[in-house]
Amino acid sequence: MERAEKLYKAVGLLLDVCKEIQDKARESLLEKTEYVGFAKEYCTIKLGGARGSGHTTLINLLLQRKFPKSLVLFYNLKMMQLYKRHYDKGNKKSIFLSIGSDLGKLAGHRGFDAIIIDCASIIPKTKMDNIYKILATEERLEKEFYFILLE
Repeated sequence: MERAEKLYKAVGLLLDVCKEIQDKARESLLEKTEYVGFAKEYCTIKLGGARGSGHTTLINLLLQRKFPKSLVLFYNLKMMQLYKRHYDKGNKKSIFLSIGSDLGKLAGHRGFDAIIIDCASIIPKTKMDNIYKILATEERLEKEFYFILLE
């Protein structure tokens, strides 16, 4: 847990910087920029770390402390099941999906605080582009919102 706490602090600092940038950019750019571009440029935080550094535990901390209603995407069903077995203790607000599932199902989900993607670096670029196309909507981007990519 100690490693994940350090990652949580790092993400907190990145979120602070990202919020400042989002607020400035939203005023002048959002209506002029397409939503996917805005989301990629101003709403995305990427955090990379060594294997075993606490990414999975970090997801749990983010859901408990910062973003209780999130969409959490996993690279495959096995990784999602592993997470749920160890960490998902009664979180009824968040939605957990494998990117192997039909991404079209993502479109109807509303009201998230953030989108957290585990093992984002191994997700093919075309799949990531589809995730942004489906989820980078005006409704989400008009307010503080984040795509948190854990790599």
